[in-house]
Amino acid sequence: MKKRLLASLLSATILLSMTPMAFADEETTAKTQTTQGEVAVQAAQGPFDVDVENPYSDITVKSAVLENGVLTIKVGYAAENQMAGIGCSYTLYDEDVTDRAIARQIDADGNVQADRANITGTIRDCTVYTMTVPEDAEDLKVTVDGLTTWTYDQESKTLTISGSGAMEDYTRHTAPWGVAIAAILNAAGTEVSASMVSDIANPRITQVKFAEGSSVTHISSHAFRTTSIRTITIPASVESIGDYALIQCRQLRSIQEETPHAERPFYVEDDVIYERYTTEDGQDGLALRFFALAKETGAYTIKDGVTALGSNSMQKAQFTGVTIPKSVRSVNSFAFSNSNIESVTFAGSPSFGTEFETGATPGQGAFNSCESLREIKNFPNVDALPAQLFSTAKSLETFTIPETVTSIGNSAFSNTAITSITIPAGVKEMGNALFSTDASTVEGEEPTRTALTVTFEKGSQLSSIGNSCFAGLDSYQLLFDPADADAYNMCAQRGYQV
Repeated sequence: MKKRLLASLLSATILLSMTPMAFADEETTAKTQTTQGEVAVQAAQGPFDVDVENPYSDITVKSAVLENGVLTIKVGYAAENQMAGIGCSYTLYDEDVTDRAIARQIDADGNVQADRANITGTIRDCTVYTMTVPEDAEDLKVTVDGLTTWTYDQESKTLTISGSGAMEDYTRHTAPWGVAIAAILNAAGTEVSASMVSDIANPRITQVKFAEGSSVTHISSHAFRTTSIRTITIPASVESIGDYALIQCRQLRSIQEETPHAERPFYVEDDVIYERYTTEDGQDGLALRFFALAKETGAYTIKDGVTALGSNSMQKAQFTGVTIPKSVRSVNSFAFSNSNIESVTFAGSPSFGTEFETGATPGQGAFNSCESLREIKNFPNVDALPAQLFSTAKSLETFTIPETVTSIGNSAFSNTAITSITIPAGVKEMGNALFSTDASTVEGEEPTRTALTVTFEKGSQLSSIGNSCFAGLDSYQLLFDPADADAYNMCAQRGYQV
């Protein structure tokens, strides 16, 4: 994807825009401001395979093409640092569906640039948006529903959003402020790949403000993830918040809303953003979406009434213990990943799922990289242990797999300290790298384990086991009942020592 820099990155006043790259972690002193430099908007070119509604004179929709299930929309801007919110609607099996297109950048020749690289070094005024559309969708319509602008002041490390309507949605490393900050450090001689923007550039932002008089209705996906903000206030005008917009903000202590109102699906309570939803089968629910990660440092009890723990919702939380209430039906992917928890208590029997969300892998990595996790109380009787469930939970020495489990996902127990475990008879599938153990990256430090004993209960129904399940171990034992010849032979045929 492309850069749009209007002045030298090395000058005292730097104009930031949609740019690629990431940056290193050294201080820079230049004052960064964004102005509304005029850029010519090309006339609409077409083709247009769908109806387009665009009330903004500063935005030109150049084309909207539907091909192989992907809707591609090309947009031009009148000024630097503008963002267009692009909403889409269609009918699917008599149901009305709304969705949002994702912003991607293109070069001068109209080619999508995955890394936002400015191929020509000149100002570009195009953005490409894409969205997947079901084959049977009817009455597809595109609506430009927002025109917003961003500025970043490097001296105060403040990101300011102004304008009205929806912000455009992004992917993990492509929010333009992070990309532009990254370009400053790249220009100063620090080369960092575009895949590190979120991890290295975004943390330079310590404040996020919405300009006075603005009326933003949608906060974009991935908008403020990994920033170093300590507080944020959600404007009264905001009607929706995109996926991952506030995850991994490790300094965040306070989340407030300007004016609470019941018309929007989400609300803020005790520095947590909750969102109401209804499942496809008509069940009402309440999702915990975003959490002030730095507020709680001891034991924390999730609010009773919450039914889904959103993906990455408490990733990198600083609390040391957590109780999951009986009301929770679904623990979603990476919900507690990289957090400081030492103990987790289940008061009910949730599944590891995707309730409230689409596109996620059910429960994947829910406790991934919880390196202090030692104690798990009342683990639920689930059917499946998802991939990476306890991967790199380096302090976890014991775990009892419920008798209800029939499948165990890839790397579920990789890099744990478990040295002996029993596989229930009902387990039919075991994934790849299940108990793999990496060498320590710290000189002189031992790996989390060097040996493992796996006991298969009598009557084992195991019919499939993945590759590299015991990679990195000095030794391992697989113990079967003599009557379970099929499971024994299957493991032997896979090349494992039995």
